[in-house]
Amino acid sequence: MKKFIPPVILLLASAAIIWLFYGQAILSADNILFSDEGDAIKNYFSYAWHIAHDSSCVNFQGMNYPYGEHLIYADGHPALSNSLRMLSARFEFFNTHSIGVLNLIMVFSIFLTFITCYFLLREFDISTWISLLFSFGMALLAPQIFRMTGHFALSYSVAIPLAWLLAIKALKSPGNAIFGILLFLSCLLWMFIHAYLGIIVISFLSLLIIFEMIPVSGKKFHPGYLLLLAAVVLPVIIFYLSLILTDVHTGRTVNPSGFFFYNAEIDDVFIPHQGLFRELLDRLTGNIINQEWEARSYVGFSTTIILLASLIALITRHIVPKRTGRFVIYTTDRYLKLSLLSAFILLLFAMAFPFKQIPGMIEAFPVLKQFRATGRFTWPFFFTAMVFSAIFLQNLHKNLKVKNKKYISIFLILVVAALNIAEAIPYHSTTSKAIIKSPNHFRKDLLPDNYISALNAIKPDDFQAIVSLPFYYFGSESFSRPRNSEAVRTSMIISYHTGIPLVNAYLTRTSIAESKNIVQLISPDYYTKEIIADLPCLKPLLLVKSSADLTINEQDLLKKGALFYKDHELGLYSLSLGDLTRNSGRDIIDLFQQQRHTLTRRGKFYATDSSSLIFFTSYDDRPSAIRLEGEGAFSSIKRGENILAEFSPETFAEGKEYHLSVWMHNGVPDALNLWFRLIIGEYDERVGKWHSTVYFPEEAETIDGDWSLAEGVFQVRDARHKIRIITKGSQAEKAPFHADNLLIRESGTDVYRFDEPSQTLFYNNHRIRDGSGTPSL
Repeated sequence: MKKFIPPVILLLASAAIIWLFYGQAILSADNILFSDEGDAIKNYFSYAWHIAHDSSCVNFQGMNYPYGEHLIYADGHPALSNSLRMLSARFEFFNTHSIGVLNLIMVFSIFLTFITCYFLLREFDISTWISLLFSFGMALLAPQIFRMTGHFALSYSVAIPLAWLLAIKALKSPGNAIFGILLFLSCLLWMFIHAYLGIIVISFLSLLIIFEMIPVSGKKFHPGYLLLLAAVVLPVIIFYLSLILTDVHTGRTVNPSGFFFYNAEIDDVFIPHQGLFRELLDRLTGNIINQEWEARSYVGFSTTIILLASLIALITRHIVPKRTGRFVIYTTDRYLKLSLLSAFILLLFAMAFPFKQIPGMIEAFPVLKQFRATGRFTWPFFFTAMVFSAIFLQNLHKNLKVKNKKYISIFLILVVAALNIAEAIPYHSTTSKAIIKSPNHFRKDLLPDNYISALNAIKPDDFQAIVSLPFYYFGSESFSRPRNSEAVRTSMIISYHTGIPLVNAYLTRTSIAESKNIVQLISPDYYTKEIIADLPCLKPLLLVKSSADLTINEQDLLKKGALFYKDHELGLYSLSLGDLTRNSGRDIIDLFQQQRHTLTRRGKFYATDSSSLIFFTSYDDRPSAIRLEGEGAFSSIKRGENILAEFSPETFAEGKEYHLSVWMHNGVPDALNLWFRLIIGEYDERVGKWHSTVYFPEEAETIDGDWSLAEGVFQVRDARHKIRIITKGSQAEKAPFHADNLLIRESGTDVYRFDEPSQTLFYNNHRIRDGSGTPSL
């Protein structure tokens, strides 16, 4: 019976730990959201909407109306949400309690991690008691715990050790089909839970199997290894084939940004992120440690020391061979060595090595550019390092036991195990408190009274879609609008409870053409809105206005709506398509004609102020085949800096606000994406420093065909400083860049120019033609 004691202790202790930290979350699973901010509310929404409202297992209609999106790109937990969607057809419980089910699964996965880590350690012939002690540290220190507050589909810390355990069993018995099948199903599951998690698992296992296939002395190649490799790789092929065959959206970016944004560094793996050790390090270093959240994979202080000692021993063994008897490397397990090598290669990739050292090299590997958070690939190294630490201590114990010093090793094992657990306690103490703060507003009975009143005022059948104001859009990287937390949360809650889809989007890799049409919705009404042709019906739009401030264009759109509900937090407006397409261009032209005699002539322009600064350049002295109008445009490459205009000292006055606008061509791939910036730079010669005001052209509200109007305001710190207007792109950029008609005016001053032959009014760098805009409906 003794052999059953450690597993029983494991089960009881694991359950006790889960209850201690997450008991309240378990009891309140369906009453809480682990977070209602950022990615968390979006991921809850995508998952819950798909279960409650979608009629297809692959198409998600909750955002990006009228186009919708593929469920994979919505991060909607495809495997789980589709399972619950099918079950909810028979059992309504899985629809009404979908949030609680997801929350419980995330917590339960921690419990499963304890069990899986124990059996993984046992698979490496580690004693039951050491496996028991180390399984606690592994499960508690597992870095994916932090994903429970937002990236839910990445939070399953059981994924890597479970797949690794199955792979080791399969490699030991390559002729046993059972483990190969289980390995295949495991990899397939993680791919359809979250592609990132699946790729991390599969990359690790593929390297391990490939290394095992390499012939070495005394070892024969087994054909079963090829089947195991196929079992690991086939889920990726199935995933991408299913995506290709079911994805109806075209024109996604093939050149996403972010490969160099979230890379790991050594400190992310070997320096704690919180706790007493971190506080001590911060005091000693003056808080200079800056770690990447996406790359968190701290292996623990004791494992760090063991790895360092082993590295020293490895070096010593080659430099001073005669001294190897004094200190040996305590691991001989072939599978662990190959696993460490595999994880180490992924660790290098997580650090963007060698691409960070040779930036242009990444262009030769477009598949790798798809990863915008390589820091996550540190996770396999965490688990392999922890197993190595356990084997190291077990072999140390055997060595000292022979020398009658086993109590020393027992003491060290207990200290290391206790230290791992102690370092992990802040993880779960912080996380367990954070995840019980937000009420589950996807349950109607838990909504605030004003939301209930708002929902009662809405007749869902009367509207075709919701437009959130402030308007947010995130997805294609080419056309976007900033995300306001309150607007995101409010609109998603209203959308879920009414079943009315959102025009807005909080997605990834959306179609560039779709994003362009949707963002153009908030362009001034004298520009043609291409999205109108794609709307499936003539029902009005529901404007959901949160309390956050609106831009001028958003205010103009809101004025067209008819208010039918308002409280201290939100307002609801009905916007007919006729009012949406109502063109104010003729009114602006008429107003100009009426007040022309009162305006001040400023060269070719009229202005409402006789003395305020006006600067305009049409770049007609720079002939270009691609231009907005006239004879020329500024044409270059996005790479590095492009100087659009320069101004000598005393051009701008202190205390005044200036409005900058410039048209930029958006009609080619990668025209405005990849963190391309419009910068107003102010140079202080006394300290030799540039002060910058930065805007992102991809966030332009005004879109007219293949041109976007990048706009922003700025103030100068000192009139004696020189000013320049530049764009800045990465050094690897190859896309062409075209700009035209740059205007700077004092805020509050309107600038006009009227062309009689074409009946076109230049109005604050907009071009208003009589009869332009979307045909009225």
